[in-house]
Amino acid sequence: MNIEAEQFELLANMYGANPNAIPFDMIIESSSLRNKDRILERMNGSTPEQQQAKAQQQQMQDMAMQLELMAKQLAGEKTKAEIGKLHAETADEYASAKERLSGLENLSNEELIRIAAGG
Repeated sequence: MNIEAEQFELLANMYGANPNAIPFDMIIESSSLRNKDRILERMNGSTPEQQQAKAQQQQMQDMAMQLELMAKQLAGEKTKAEIGKLHAETADEYASAKERLSGLENLSNEELIRIAAGG
């Protein structure tokens, strides 16, 4: 017990001289305090209430990430649908233009010039 007290005193003196050199929880751990486990738990934010709050916060963050992912997926699906619609419209316009061109192939040059002139 005497060695432990000496070690505690040495750590406490070192901490007093330079608090940045030794973590404060080391001082508590080396002490002979009866409730040092509870003290350390509170210092580290490990009380049941704090653990529950951390778990709820993590759950909220997970849900937010899932919602963001779902929003991105929906935006992607919307974009795919819009691309599909544009593709279908383009295919219809192409077919219509091709059909009009096939009708022009049999016309004479004079008829083509008249059509081009708007008449």
